[in-house]
This record gives sequence, structure tokens and C-alpha cells, in this order.
Amino acid sequence: MSSPEDTLTLLGESRSAELCTLKSLNTSTRRYVDIILLAYRGKYNHSPSVVSYLSQFPSFSAKTKLLYILLLLIPKGFVATYSSLAKILSTHPRAVGALLARNPYPLIIPCHRVVRNDGSLGGYLSSQKYLHLKKKILTEEGVEIICNKVSSEKILTLNALLKLREKAARFLETSSCK
Repeated sequence: MSSPEDTLTLLGESRSAELCTLKSLNTSTRRYVDIILLAYRGKYNHSPSVVSYLSQFPSFSAKTKLLYILLLLIPKGFVATYSSLAKILSTHPRAVGALLARNPYPLIIPCHRVVRNDGSLGGYLSSQKYLHLKKKILTEEGVEIICNKVSSEKILTLNALLKLREKAARFLETSSCK
């Protein structure tokens, strides 16, 4: 797995991970490892460490940061649709898909929690090739998938996402993530 500073290797099963190799352990890499381990332990939702990590990347546009924070706020066991997120961000669903395809931290920023309007899975890691991983992660998070579709009761409504957007916007206003 690549980090912004170095290459690291993580081994583990299910919800535990162990750091096996780390070529250099500078401050940036240490923070990245901490966040990866939080993600593996299932504690990345609402984690200030994860969200503050985003602030280190000024190359992320305000829209991208807002999208990534929104994804962090989606509870495990639920998903959002590309089109609902697009409405919230005043953009097109394909633009949301493009931002998710470029997600540099799929283990941290849960882009797997975004599906198509009809509940079908869409893509994952900018490909159809890894769709089985998306399905496995969602299933482990408590999302039932039948015939490659998420049931409608697991898809957050636009109103629920608007509330999450308010929370994300408040965070952006009060943090160094601007």
C-alpha cells in the first residue's frame, strides 16, 4: 500500500491489522499508519484524526473535501447514491463518481458506501474489476445485498444526507480543512 511518503505493508484478517514493514517512519507516515489502523479497526467514522488528515492536502478542492467528509459521516450499514450526493454538492452524479474513482485513501474514506439510484453497486476503485470487494465490505458493514443491489431501506434519504452535509460544513468552517 502506498502512502504519500512511503510504502508500507499491512497484514491482517477481518478487523485486525498488524504493521509488518515500514521503510521510514517520519511524522507524516506515522500519521498515515495511525489512520490506516483506525480504518482497519472500523473506527474511522467521525474520527478527528482522519478528518484532520484531509487538511494536509491543499490540492483537494473544497467540493472534494466536503464529499470525503460526508462519506466519513455515513454510518456503517448505510449507503448514499451518486445522484443524492451530486444534488448536495451541486454537481452531476458522474462528477461524484469521478471524484470517488480518484479517492487516494479507499480504506479510510469509505467510497464503497456510494451506490446507484436503483441500489445497484456501480463501480469501485475506478473499475468493475473490484466490485466483489465493495460487496464484501458492505456486507461486513451490515448492508444486505441481493442480486447485486442494496435494499432501499439501507439507502440514506436526501434529507438525511442534508443533515450530514450541515455537520460536514460546520466542521469545515471550524477546522484547518478549509
